[in-house]
Amino acid sequence: RRLRNSFTKVVLDAPCSGEGLIPIDPESIRKRRVEDLYIMASKQVELLKIAYEVVRKGGEIVYSTCSIAPEENEFVLNEILNTLEDRILIEDPGINVGVPGFTEVFNIKLRSDLRKCIRLYPHKHGTEGFFICKLKKIG
Repeated sequence: RRLRNSFTKVVLDAPCSGEGLIPIDPESIRKRRVEDLYIMASKQVELLKIAYEVVRKGGEIVYSTCSIAPEENEFVLNEILNTLEDRILIEDPGINVGVPGFTEVFNIKLRSDLRKCIRLYPHKHGTEGFFICKLKKIG
């Protein structure tokens, strides 16, 4: 509570399944379970809520994971944006890299503004798998 509205910028490099690192460490896939995605997603939602609380109105949050799983990225942001409604929005990141975030996954329609997020793929971009989204607190 002491830190509420204390920061102008927050970087949340959220703990994740590390799915984007599998090309670097192929053995790591054997340690993964589908349930892990949902456990991580729940933690990520909670951490984003905390980030929202500590950033000032007009402040920015950069959310990132080294996962390409939509469960840890677009679904997390979809939940946060729908929960906080008109108090937070996705901003254009201002850089032209990667591919846009998903607006539909597994035949589930998500928010159209998720296309402003950035996805990076090892086979396409020569990086680890990565996801980045820039948010702005407006209320």
